[in-house]
Amino acid sequence: MKKFCLSAIALTALACAAFTKENFQAINATAHPITEVCIEENPSVKIPEMISLIEDGFSRHGIQSKVYITIPDSCDYFVKYTATQRWDFKPFLSDARIAVYNRGLLIGFAERQGTRGVFGGGGMAPDKWASAKTKVDPLMDRLLEGFRRVR
Repeated sequence: MKKFCLSAIALTALACAAFTKENFQAINATAHPITEVCIEENPSVKIPEMISLIEDGFSRHGIQSKVYITIPDSCDYFVKYTATQRWDFKPFLSDARIAVYNRGLLIGFAERQGTRGVFGGGGMAPDKWASAKTKVDPLMDRLLEGFRRVR
């Protein structure tokens, strides 16, 4: 009986500790030699530093960015993003998606999906309470891996 209880506890802990999923399609830098992007502000995102993290990611790869409420027609390349915040003793970034378009055609994206389940929707993932920067920077670097890193 004792072995059964220990096994059940171990299985439950493993189920709760499922890891974050990440998915991306890097931008083809040869086909799309981007020097400037327009970022469409998403007012539903409640993570205050999200836009600056995206801007910093582009800047690290030598790409200038400008933020707009509505993307002007003059923008060849534009960015749309989403981010979800969950709570478990304190708020944390759970999910994020950053997508880059060329005249409406998706050319690259990077996304993360935090674990689901008990403990505030983040399970017992070790990075649950990590900063948004710690979670967004790798997404931006994967999205822009074909671009030279300038800093």
